[in-house]
Amino acid sequence: MGKRKTNIKFPYNREKAIQATLWFLNKHSGILDRLQLVKLMFLADREHLVRYGRPVVGGNYCAMKLGPVLSELLDDLNHAKNEGTFPFQSIGHNVHTDSKAREEVLSESDIEVFEIVDREYGKLDRFKLAGITHDLKAWKKNYPDENISVSNPLPYEDFFLDVEDDSILEIIRDNQAAWTRFE
Repeated sequence: MGKRKTNIKFPYNREKAIQATLWFLNKHSGILDRLQLVKLMFLADREHLVRYGRPVVGGNYCAMKLGPVLSELLDDLNHAKNEGTFPFQSIGHNVHTDSKAREEVLSESDIEVFEIVDREYGKLDRFKLAGITHDLKAWKKNYPDENISVSNPLPYEDFFLDVEDDSILEIIRDNQAAWTRFE
């Protein structure tokens, strides 16, 4: 049976994105470099997808010059420059908060993956994280020329290009195909 061409889609869950952002900020004394935060979120969504069949936050990923970016999260961070819009604020290259994450919004598997990602990547600076994401086949496939500045869609299917066992990918496709029959 051949591979289907159905694009996997997951809606952006803004509330989970906010709480995940707060979770990472809380782990780093309330402040993270914006690029570092975006990369940690990508790595968490990718890890959760390949382990559990769904990302934590969902939404639309793009391959950009400095690596994969969740478009909606980047928009939210851009809007967080105005105090009071979100429970965190973007100032310059940093995202700050005094708020605590409401962990009840996050699942046990979400937090488990955050812990794994933060332990492995949380101490790396933004450029090391960008370099790590540049080594992933998903980014390379969707951003073939590092010398130009573009933004290309990065499909969830490509998150599995560096994974040895991608059997969960077929399960996700089957589930999404079943749901689209009801739309």
